Amino acid sequence: MAVCKVLKAFEDYLTKLYLKPTTISFAYFASNFFVTFIVMMCAMLIGHIYLGAVGWYITASDAFLIVVDCICCILFGSLLAGIVESFISSQGAMSAVATLVSSMYGFICGAYMPISSFSTGLQNVLALLPGTYSVGIIRTHYMGGYLEAMLDSGLPEQSVTSIKEAFDMNISAFGNNVSLGAMYGIVLGSCALLLIAYVTIIIIRNKLKK
Repeated sequence: MAVCKVLKAFEDYLTKLYLKPTTISFAYFASNFFVTFIVMMCAMLIGHIYLGAVGWYITASDAFLIVVDCICCILFGSLLAGIVESFISSQGAMSAVATLVSSMYGFICGAYMPISSFSTGLQNVLALLPGTYSVGIIRTHYMGGYLEAMLDSGLPEQSVTSIKEAFDMNISAFGNNVSLGAMYGIVLGSCALLLIAYVTIIIIRNKLKK
């Protein structure tokens, strides 16, 4: 009987220790990040196998930076999803909102179609979204080796520049070209701000519950 009481007390302790709202919130974020990372890496592996079969022009440095780019994108998306979902209590509503937000954001940041196909005014508006630059850095590292091969094969440099602009490798905001370093700065800076906002929301919400 005494052993049962001790086990019950230990179970209650573990429940209080591991099922705190803060722990659950960060567990959701971590699971979202790692699951997305695994799925993305599997999809990337399949894509790289195909590229290797048809013609591989990606350098080792670009291949490494592609993984870094993916981690930045996943971190940004996971933090954004965590902030949005922190205001939703229903699991069904959470799934619906997550699907809607991810689909809409994927469209407006140029993941589904380049923003260069939009009007100049809309391009300037979309240039204010950090996701636009996360897509740009991935395309830059994926296409860099292939564009170099095009130049070596005799394709005019003007044509290569047009391809870069068409596929959002050269992104301009209000008439100013955004460098690759600035793109990284925007994405990483946005991740830092989202992290601060996410932690702040969790702390405030837990205090209000108490």
